[in-house]
Amino acid sequence: MSILDSVTQVHHFGWLAIRYIQEQYSEYSQWMLFLSKLGDPRYAFLVYFPLTFCLSQFRGKQLLWVACVAEWLNAVLKLILHGDRPYWWVGETFHYKEKEELETMQPAQYYLTCETGPGSPSGHAMVTSAVFYVLVKAILDSTMKHQSIVHAAVWTSFAVLIIAVNISRVFIATHFPHQVIMGTFIGIGLGEIIHMDVVARLRSKHYLLGTMLAIGGYVLTYTVVLVLGYDPLWSVPMAYKWCSTSAWVHPDTTLFFSVVRDISCLAGFGFGAYIKGRIHLEENRVQFTVYLKYYRSFQACV
Repeated sequence: MSILDSVTQVHHFGWLAIRYIQEQYSEYSQWMLFLSKLGDPRYAFLVYFPLTFCLSQFRGKQLLWVACVAEWLNAVLKLILHGDRPYWWVGETFHYKEKEELETMQPAQYYLTCETGPGSPSGHAMVTSAVFYVLVKAILDSTMKHQSIVHAAVWTSFAVLIIAVNISRVFIATHFPHQVIMGTFIGIGLGEIIHMDVVARLRSKHYLLGTMLAIGGYVLTYTVVLVLGYDPLWSVPMAYKWCSTSAWVHPDTTLFFSVVRDISCLAGFGFGAYIKGRIHLEENRVQFTVYLKYYRSFQACV
């Protein structure tokens, strides 16, 4: 069996799993949509990072780096892996079927289904697992009493949340099961690799360097894909072609949008760190000037 045949088989079994999950949990579609929203990578920047930073600046910095690296790496992997999404894979694979028969084979679509980026690995699974892994580690580090019980409860909650988000992504036919599984393991790996003590020592120049590497890495990957003869934006026409409702196509799910968000967050936080450092330096200079003034006055009196 060739690699192409193996990939087709994986997608076929994933398609069967999607249809089964949709049939079994059709009454819980609203909950599935809520869980899918909960795992949206944008909330890592809009909600989880600000809250964590308010509670602990070191943990907030770690979460920001984990979220940016996870989403950036997800965009790069999507460019390379060229993965299909279920809602257009069915139509492209069974295009020879009659229209009526094809409609019965299509999985149900929802207003969150029609994302425009490639499907592998899942960005929701990757960013959510990375971010919540960091949050879990932060909670466990601050736990003093009944550690074994609390640890078990927290890790169980983490596993349930990630599994629920992953099932919701499969349910709405945005991802195949193997795509969310891949994203989850990569996200947890990034959460383990990016340590708080390393991030805590980073200064504004490091954020600038991270920003430049993110830009250069994505542009390089994009260029290589073009040189190899592939269209980096191939998934956008697919979304418009196979989405059952054109209004459900979400332009803000493109890879470019995600990378710009990551670059902006790193650059913005780095600039803020630079400004804070300058203000702190100026305050110390003023305090030293005042101290020197009083010291000279004291010497004059003596």
